[in-house]
Amino acid sequence: GMTGDCVHVVFDGASYVQLPSNAVSFGAVDLETRMIVTNSLLTVGEQASYLSDGSSYALHIGTVGNSRSVLEVLDGAVITSKLHVAENSGSVGAVYQRGGHVFGTGWNSDKYPGQPTVGVSGHGYYELTGGTFTGFCRPRIGAGGTGILYVDGGTFVMKQHFIGTTHSWFFMGYQGNSVLYLKRGTVDLRAEGQNFMMGLYNANGDSSLTLAGEDAYMITPTSCQIGWASGKGVFRINVNDGVFESCSMGRRTNNDAKRTNPDWVHVNFNGGTWKTRSGESHLVSPAENVNFFCRTTVYEKGAVIDCDYSTDVVLSEPLQGATGNGVDTVPLPPEVAEATFIAPPFVKIVNAPGDVTGNGASAYALFDSKTGKVTGVDVTSRGWDYAEPPTAIFVYDYATGVKTNGVSVCTLRANASGSFTKKGKRTLTLNATNTWQGATVLAGGKLKLG
Repeated sequence: GMTGDCVHVVFDGASYVQLPSNAVSFGAVDLETRMIVTNSLLTVGEQASYLSDGSSYALHIGTVGNSRSVLEVLDGAVITSKLHVAENSGSVGAVYQRGGHVFGTGWNSDKYPGQPTVGVSGHGYYELTGGTFTGFCRPRIGAGGTGILYVDGGTFVMKQHFIGTTHSWFFMGYQGNSVLYLKRGTVDLRAEGQNFMMGLYNANGDSSLTLAGEDAYMITPTSCQIGWASGKGVFRINVNDGVFESCSMGRRTNNDAKRTNPDWVHVNFNGGTWKTRSGESHLVSPAENVNFFCRTTVYEKGAVIDCDYSTDVVLSEPLQGATGNGVDTVPLPPEVAEATFIAPPFVKIVNAPGDVTGNGASAYALFDSKTGKVTGVDVTSRGWDYAEPPTAIFVYDYATGVKTNGVSVCTLRANASGSFTKKGKRTLTLNATNTWQGATVLAGGKLKLG
């Protein structure tokens, strides 16, 4: 049905709907389109097409420039398809999964367009607040455009590709901006042969992974690579609450000669827990060459490391106390507060002119998909050593830059370094010179200074 400038398609109570085309585009015109699926089975192409290597069946949410498209998944829905969200420059696409099951299929091939992707070249958003998303083979969050994955309930899980290959990746910041904001629920990437990579061929992208609630739990696969890139990209992991369970994370770059940005991989603790996994010895493993930069910072709510698997853990990176001034608040610009969106803007924090010391701040625009309103801003990393208040830019379309919906000047306050707590039965050895200033708490096992 059509109401004004918005087209609605609703599947409710359909036992099986097969869309026969191998590429179904939703949002191929310059207006808002919305598909709602509840109590129905929806499949693009053959029902089992994702079992076959080389299948190209896909459901496109937001296809051409200036299209605005939403897929809403409710209880009782089952969707099987590769999803391409925000396909082209200027497009905005969003998926609101409030229940049901989505099988984001793919194939093992170097033909990257076949992978389920959020933010292909436009501005893409996937919201999981109920149900289960199961991904197969190389999902990408931010692939030339901006991709945002928001989880506040439900389960996001990766599975090995059905044909038995071990060639699978979960990408963040594949030549674009990316955000994974985990408020509540589980993100489990432990499939056999699965790899996690943040920043691939990413010259200038900005990627942040944030655990923001006490019921947030993220589990990485055995292979983790951060910063496989050159240029000026920045990649952050913000463990602000909940549990981040991982093996050590490799740091590599294809061309360090082009690196111009120091401290370009950030691991931040502000109240959350890093749970180590068996067989690994580092939070961030030694760089593949000497031009790699990384900083691990402890903010005022402190850091917890839980060593409860079968091997002892060695941490060679210094745990640094947060120094100088950090971002305290990011005011919401009136243009953003008054606007209605189908996806949250991407927030980018840039230094004031002449400030060469400030670094590390990031923020996330809190978004209510039922009202389309941005309700506030969460400072996901305060950063350190800011000489002047930086500016927050709210960007709705990274690819073209023409839909910047407001700027605001951040406020600063002095950083404080919190406590460090060691948990778990195994021994943790700290090999570096650490500068956190809060209490040191031994809550299990042994703590050694190497």
